[in-house]
Amino acid sequence: MKVFLIERERAISSELKALLENNPAIELVGCANSVLSAIPWLQTQNCDLILTETEFADGTCFDIFDETQMGMKSVIIARTGEFAQRAFRYNVIDYLMLPITNSAIEEVLERAEQRILPIDFKSTYEPKVKDAETKDKKEIVYKKNFVVRIGDKIVILPMNDIAYFFSKDKTTYLFTFDSRQYIIDQSLDLLISWLNPNIFFRINRSFIINLMAIQGIFRHFTSRMKLQLNPPLDDEIFVSRQRTNAFLNWIDQ
Repeated sequence: MKVFLIERERAISSELKALLENNPAIELVGCANSVLSAIPWLQTQNCDLILTETEFADGTCFDIFDETQMGMKSVIIARTGEFAQRAFRYNVIDYLMLPITNSAIEEVLERAEQRILPIDFKSTYEPKVKDAETKDKKEIVYKKNFVVRIGDKIVILPMNDIAYFFSKDKTTYLFTFDSRQYIIDQSLDLLISWLNPNIFFRINRSFIINLMAIQGIFRHFTSRMKLQLNPPLDDEIFVSRQRTNAFLNWIDQ
């Protein structure tokens, strides 16, 4: 997710930048420290989410929203709750109080993704090849093999050998069922468009999994679904809340 940060205080800006840059799901595409510097950027560039404080020397975040109409793509980072009521009149995603934690950023990303990048189950799960009655429509061909280059060597991997793809520290990894691991150049956004949605599903911002890689599904105390994958990973793997219904439909196909 492409994030634009607007913060006037250098120390707080540095802390927020570090927090954002440590999250593999975030690409920090720009920063500003005033209304005057933020508006031209937002009028000429693209981002998915805006993190902004409330007050600047030359105005407020609401002046930015009035000029750019981007209140609904924004999360306000505030020192007090003084502007909360006004903020939600602009339909902001959230109103956070300093200091900001990693867990707060994760929750904001989930809410932002649900609003800004909604998951269309029909486009991400339903087979794109129609039944016989739609003969006039072209059949979509998904990748059958994946080519990985290791130095001068080329490895051809059948898609059925791939257990999952995941992104960490801005690097994309491919794991096979026999526990081989490869670094690949493609982003998860590109990969998901190549993969058969009956076989592969993007469970969260960082993981695309093969249906056959699921060894166990558990209800977590956070109301999310925790997955046990094969081959196993050290990290806990969860289905994001907003993808849960589509995930349940996918495994029940």
